[in-house]
Amino acid sequence: MNWLRNAPWLTANRVSIYPKLFLAAYVLTYILWISAMHGMVDREGTAIGADFINSWGGSYLALSGHPQQVYDLATMHGAERAAVGRQDVNLAGWYYPPTFLLVVLPLALVPYLWALAAWTLATLAAYLSVLRKIAPWKQTVWLALAFPGAWINLINGQNGFLSAALLGGGLLYLEQQPVLAGFLFGLLVIKPHLGIFIPLVLVVSRRWRCLLAAAVSSLGIVALSLLAFGTETWRTFFNSLWLPRRIVLEHGEIPYYYQQSVFAVARLWGLPLQAAYAIQAITALAAAIVLVWLWTGNCSYRLKAAALVICGLVATPYLFDYDLTLLGVGIAWLAIDGIERGFLPFEKSVLVLAWLAPIADRNLAKHAMIPLSPLLNIALVAFIIVLAARSQSDKMSKSAESVFTPANATATPASATY
Repeated sequence: MNWLRNAPWLTANRVSIYPKLFLAAYVLTYILWISAMHGMVDREGTAIGADFINSWGGSYLALSGHPQQVYDLATMHGAERAAVGRQDVNLAGWYYPPTFLLVVLPLALVPYLWALAAWTLATLAAYLSVLRKIAPWKQTVWLALAFPGAWINLINGQNGFLSAALLGGGLLYLEQQPVLAGFLFGLLVIKPHLGIFIPLVLVVSRRWRCLLAAAVSSLGIVALSLLAFGTETWRTFFNSLWLPRRIVLEHGEIPYYYQQSVFAVARLWGLPLQAAYAIQAITALAAAIVLVWLWTGNCSYRLKAAALVICGLVATPYLFDYDLTLLGVGIAWLAIDGIERGFLPFEKSVLVLAWLAPIADRNLAKHAMIPLSPLLNIALVAFIIVLAARSQSDKMSKSAESVFTPANATATPASATY
């Protein structure tokens, strides 16, 4: 049990070497996959960059003057075929609000592969910069690059790096530069379900300047999208919201073993649809209560930051393995806090397992019915609760002990009893 309890195997030498080995394995696998492709599409119809094809296609339609058509699957598929010059490429539907269309708008100005390279390098640089500032160790960049969640995001051409940079950057600057933090938080309106608890924690912690900046930022990008794409695009977006709910959540057209939410766990285990929704709602409510308790308490800011990230992942029903890039931010906050205060029993083992989990999530869920990351995310929240409770208990003990200083040693019996 000591092997798991105290993780003596987690040495500095291994932390230095293993991420580089992981990264080398990823790169080799990726090269072999690309070498087996026919042009830019593999035998199963997946393009290089996979989901990035809808970002390029969305940009193409918007630049062509038809932004509302990103929500029409047939038209979107046509744009994606144009991106790679192949008719047999799989459809990647556009389920984002028009605010995200602003972010990807310039992509179709250049050919697909050039756009993919620019997108990947720009968002990856932002992600690495934030993690390096959260955890200023020489191994942070290697750990961030080798994190399986980050690699899954990279090969899928997804936006997890950008989401992690915005949420992590906002938390990074919240204490010293609240206006900048609010600006970054507000930009998460491009994927609002990943930042659903930001307004809550800003209100309960009375960070009014940050809240105002976030409101201005989010409303500003919404206004820009209205000016750029018109009200019809927004109307089409709201009318299409039923589609991902019906296809992804309720019918499981994207298999539940691909998904990483509590809702997907319930469906994977065969629970009825309404029960899955109820469990997800209860989980989200519990996460909100935990955040209110933490952000109104006096535990370390690192624990509060990690909780905001991880509770957000636990609360949303719409979550995929590339979204777990955000988990890297939460792990970084917890790791640096643990190094300073000392780790709880089993905490290091759970952190390592949470770091490794995305690489095995799909296969374990598919073949063994074990949804690893969703369960580990809940475990990490439980560790945060224990750590916060212990921190508050320690501070109360120190406060009580301060009554019995040498100056009070000669106090009257009455005051001594008190």
